[in-house]
Amino acid sequence: MPTDFSLDDILAMKVLIARILRSVETKAALEEKQKALAAEIVDAERRRLFGINAFATFGFDVGDPELWTRVREAMGEQAYEESIRWGTARYQIAETGASGQGSDKDGRQSQAGKASLVAPTPVEESMPTIREMVIAQLALAGDAGTKAADIRKFIEQTYKKTVHEKTVGMTLYRLSLDGLARRDGRTWFSDKPETETENPGVSAPGSEEGVSANKGGA
Repeated sequence: MPTDFSLDDILAMKVLIARILRSVETKAALEEKQKALAAEIVDAERRRLFGINAFATFGFDVGDPELWTRVREAMGEQAYEESIRWGTARYQIAETGASGQGSDKDGRQSQAGKASLVAPTPVEESMPTIREMVIAQLALAGDAGTKAADIRKFIEQTYKKTVHEKTVGMTLYRLSLDGLARRDGRTWFSDKPETETENPGVSAPGSEEGVSANKGGA
């Protein structure tokens, strides 16, 4: 084994060892991120399928390849386009950025833009009402049901808003009076029967009281 190394040689070996260690640490960190991303992808797909299957609650055939055409016709053009804005507003703002790239001079998305369905709309102006979000979460929960705290957490995380702790509970209570929700203990259910069908082939469709800006949100 060679032992006669100059100070420059030793310095070079120290640098190489440091680089190797940093590479090992970087690789380990990236592998952890890869695992986390894989889990997020699985969860996102699960939520996508859950959302599609929930349309069976409203009488739609979720296996129909023309599902979103049927939904658009049933909802009406204005309501359908509004739902698209709710779902894409944050994505579009991130895509266009401050420079407005991908939009024409009137602020509309160009055909070449990645998010070309509707013009960028601030989330604060396009988010559904608390009542609408609660009804949707009840439908998605199906037979498992959901708790008021879980619905509140979903709203705050999705729309970066702070919801008063009693707002969701009062909304659920009013829905129960309207025959749209029922409660078993602390768990709430939609008062409509839930039907879930596996259908991975259907792709995605093309200021409220008690809600305030979340200062800690991004």
